Amino acid sequence: MPRLLVYSDAVGSGGAEQVLRTLLGGLSTEWEVVVIGVSEEVCAHVASARPDVPWLAVPSGPRWDLGSVIRLRRAIARSSPDVVHVNLTWPLASWHAQLALLTYRRPVVVLHEHLPTPFRRRVYRVVKRVLSRRADGHVVVSAAAADLLARETGLDREHLTVVPNGVDVPRASLTGRARKGPPVVVSVGRFTAQKGFDVLLQALRLVPDAVAHVVGARSPEDSDWLEGLADELGVGDRVRVLPWSDRIHDVLADADVVAVASRAEAAQLVLLEALAAGLPVVSTRVGSAEEVLGRLDERLLVPVEDPRALAGALCLVLSDRDLREDVGERGRHLVMTEYTTAAVCRRFEHFYRERLTARRGRGRRRTP
Repeated sequence: MPRLLVYSDAVGSGGAEQVLRTLLGGLSTEWEVVVIGVSEEVCAHVASARPDVPWLAVPSGPRWDLGSVIRLRRAIARSSPDVVHVNLTWPLASWHAQLALLTYRRPVVVLHEHLPTPFRRRVYRVVKRVLSRRADGHVVVSAAAADLLARETGLDREHLTVVPNGVDVPRASLTGRARKGPPVVVSVGRFTAQKGFDVLLQALRLVPDAVAHVVGARSPEDSDWLEGLADELGVGDRVRVLPWSDRIHDVLADADVVAVASRAEAAQLVLLEALAAGLPVVSTRVGSAEEVLGRLDERLLVPVEDPRALAGALCLVLSDRDLREDVGERGRHLVMTEYTTAAVCRRFEHFYRERLTARRGRGRRRTP
């Protein structure tokens, strides 16, 4: 039975950790799994996707703390993995693990790139290329993200494998259901500038009668910030700020349309979750949005930082029931065909096996 070790240096659970947890839950029983990270909370959350998965938190010191690297290398070696899957929320995330693996030659190393971003300093590009040499494979969540990573690092685009995020498809579709009350725009994500909630609230001023449910608040400060901005823009009475919830289908049950106003993304998980539920989505042209929504209706895509364009697309969807139902039905079918959790997990298993076979083949060729 091959042993898979997954590593994350996240200190809180977000989209990348949700993707990792979903992956572990969907892998076949052929794989023995171990979880290592820096946060007990994150390790326990990821490991809970699968019965009886052992996990270990190895707290890290400052970025250049070699003691942390040594402790982590020992922990990885004790687990004796065949494959190490390193979850990267940005290209230099999980730095201690990547450095530890430079000197540990046994396992196959897979880097899972969730959000490639432009580097501000040349030295970061150099460090990324050095760390990437140890990897047996790079998995990137969208073609757009793979293109960006190749440009920023000089890595060969042909050596970057695109495996999209996968989601569970609910049995009941929300397409064509009757709702009472004003139209509801739902937006989900961490309360950071990246997610563009400020752009959404500006757009809401141009969408008559609609209300917005903004989901993802993790603290009173999150709610205060967004509610204050809504009041400032004159839409405070039409905005509900809701706490983060793992029950995404309950969140989407009130929606007529889902809005993604992000300034940067690689692959928007909520976009797939909304389509899987049979809901239309309006998104900025970031990450995988064009790869997915472009196959449904180009009018669902808008430029970044353009509240007027976002409002126009939302008004179009909310005013056209036939469009909502058409996009909902075709979007749900697209997710069921290409973006299910099961399909993505099978692709990862195939990817792991291919790298293991290649590694064993190289080992035989070196044997006299």
